Amino acid sequence: MASFHKQINFITIILATGMSLFACTEKSDVGNHSEKELPTITFDMSDPMQREAAAGDADALYDLAYRYQDGKGVPKDEAIAFELFKRAARHESSTVKTP
Repeated sequence: MASFHKQINFITIILATGMSLFACTEKSDVGNHSEKELPTITFDMSDPMQREAAAGDADALYDLAYRYQDGKGVPKDEAIAFELFKRAARHESSTVKTP
């Protein structure tokens, strides 16, 4: 059951990322990041969820990405959110086992 849950989370991340890319039809200055510049992500180590994200926990990275996407508890920054979604997908895919 846990394996199925992780596969569903991975699929959700991929679909959300794909839909975000599809929805972007023109260049914008989201987060004031240039195309080649990767956003610098600093984690607040006093926040347990951000500590887990810094350690590479896929669920924490996913939750933090949503925080940045919506601006809940952190400054709204879609470039950082996108980078965190990518990190979460990489960590999630390394833990998903195929039957």
